[in-house]
Amino acid sequence: MDRRESPRCLEKGILIKLPKKGDLSQCNNWRGINLLSVPAIDWVMKRATNQQPRGITWKAFNHLEDEDFADDIALLSHSQKYMQEKTRSVETTARSIGLKISHSKSKVMKINTKSNSDVLIDGKSVENSTDFEYLGS
Repeated sequence: MDRRESPRCLEKGILIKLPKKGDLSQCNNWRGINLLSVPAIDWVMKRATNQQPRGITWKAFNHLEDEDFADDIALLSHSQKYMQEKTRSVETTARSIGLKISHSKSKVMKINTKSNSDVLIDGKSVENSTDFEYLGS
């Protein structure tokens, strides 16, 4: 039997309802977010990036690996190669505790790069985007 260690943050969660746009008297204009996902994302990121920093250099010896937005995350890297390595590491670490990166909801934004290589999630190319919209504002 395969035993995996799960982080304690996955033992309990709080479900919060968030309004979408439109008529809020309609049930389909609300979505739920389970607050256990936020500490779980932090747990995954710590384990996925602790071996080799692949983020952008921040100050002399620090690397900024990601930015968190509620239950979403933006991975940061200074090269396509490192972005793919980081994505694969996060994907593998998340899968070990039963989480999955949504290929259909993921996007890649490239800034100041000539790389045409795709970032892959679960063997599929991730859609490229030229803009970012933070939905929480």
